[in-house]
Amino acid sequence: MYVIISPARDEDEYIERTIRCVISQTVQPLEWIIVDDGSSDETADIIWSYAIRYPWIRLIRLPNRGRRQRGAGVVSAFYEGYGRLEHRDYNFIVKLDVDLSFNALYFEELFRRFAVSPSLGIAGGALYTFRHGRWLLDKAPLDTVYGPTKVYRRECFEQIGGLVRSLGWDAIDDLKAQLLGWQTRTFRDLVVLHYRPIGKRSGVIKAGLERGKGAYFMGSHPLFILARGLYRMGRDRPPVIAGLGLLLGYFGSWLKRKPRIDDAELIAFLRRKQLRRLLPLHYSLGQRRADRRKLP
Repeated sequence: MYVIISPARDEDEYIERTIRCVISQTVQPLEWIIVDDGSSDETADIIWSYAIRYPWIRLIRLPNRGRRQRGAGVVSAFYEGYGRLEHRDYNFIVKLDVDLSFNALYFEELFRRFAVSPSLGIAGGALYTFRHGRWLLDKAPLDTVYGPTKVYRRECFEQIGGLVRSLGWDAIDDLKAQLLGWQTRTFRDLVVLHYRPIGKRSGVIKAGLERGKGAYFMGSHPLFILARGLYRMGRDRPPVIAGLGLLLGYFGSWLKRKPRIDDAELIAFLRRKQLRRLLPLHYSLGQRRADRRKLP
């Protein structure tokens, strides 16, 4: 029914918890390929200790490139696993990080929701991270599916052309799916605990820079990024740093005229969505005027 591919690098602190969660699922995968992307710790040994007991768990080892690479590196590792899938009769493909935990009904519940919504193309649970002494929801729009836990209906995955090897890949796939008429959805009642959120290892400022670069690549509207950066300066801890990183990453890429995704329709679609969130009153009034013009 489904297959899982998990890029992994230096995850020996968390991976065993994730493996046990997948093993405990009421609906287990046909195949789970874990791609060890050049780990220098015990990650590969832990994977192998389970692979010898569970034949549907497979380990692929890649050479160490010398550094952790978000975006392109993660997607490249994913495709190393994708190209070696032995089962080709799956209905769903899962990109799953290995620093997560979830209950035994997680995938069964997700697939039940896919079954009742034929237009649902990408879905996942809601991420919670441990901050300020408790587990808190990482808030995002409900039509945004978190990168660490994404389940793709096979037809949707193939129609969007798979994943883009770039920062922002996990938002670009949602947008492409929506443009093609698919629904994308995070289900907040399906709880996923995230033990190593973005920035925990690389640092808050670097994580912010990467978010900004990814937002630029996918064509985000500058007004939206400016508002988001200022908001994060006051909300995040430590204050200012994460929001400043986002702004530096985006506008630094803009000043350098870095390349963007070559998809004008997708960029226009994204910017319309962002402006609706940024200027809800403006769009509400505009819609009312349009509705009045339609009246006889």
